[in-house]
Amino acid sequence: MPQLITEIFLVDQDYEIAYGHNRVQAVVEFVNDLVERYFYYEELPPKVVQSYYADYYMHQVVNGDIHQFVWNSRWHPLIVESVSTGLQAMGAHDQAVLFREARDFVERDRNRLNAFLESDYAGSSPAAMEYVEEIEKIDGDFFESFAAHSDG
Repeated sequence: MPQLITEIFLVDQDYEIAYGHNRVQAVVEFVNDLVERYFYYEELPPKVVQSYYADYYMHQVVNGDIHQFVWNSRWHPLIVESVSTGLQAMGAHDQAVLFREARDFVERDRNRLNAFLESDYAGSSPAAMEYVEEIEKIDGDFFESFAAHSDG
């Protein structure tokens, strides 16, 4: 699929529509508006998609830990690669290392990942709950490590 939009420009006065001069929120709103108008993520500039999904990752982890991100993203390759590349591009190196640890864990056993994604997340099976507990223990305690990084 060809990239239809090659770059975006954020104008200073437009930041106010994004809840108070927040550039990331402005990008998120822009991407959401384009997707609502039937654009595909693959048609947008890669850096925009990376920023969008890095923000998505951050919100998922803050609201429910790494397993919520895994579940809600369905571990889609575009999302996973966008987060990985986006964190590096933003200079969030500690976060990129932590995400790489999570990625290594998840991709080490696709059968467990698929079983987790096929389970009922809210009322998960014992195997799914065990998976959640193990993924939460990445780097000791994933959420604590995530929240403790200075590049947060």
